[in-house]
Amino acid sequence: SAADALRAHCSSVGEVASVDLLTRGKNQKPSGSAVVEFRYPEAAAAAIQALEGTELDGRDVRVRAYFSN
Repeated sequence: SAADALRAHCSSVGEVASVDLLTRGKNQKPSGSAVVEFRYPEAAAAAIQALEGTELDGRDVRVRAYFSN
């Protein structure tokens, strides 16, 4: 699945705690975005550096910090 592929891609920098593929609209169509939570903050920081601009399944990967309350 797309979530499994993203988890594997991100696991190259550290342990992934969760992957949430984002959707939009009534039909819940994939938005092309996801939230990946890493087990440790150091892995999240490493992901920003190491995974930004990489490719996954023919699509460019954009990585940025995301904070929630």
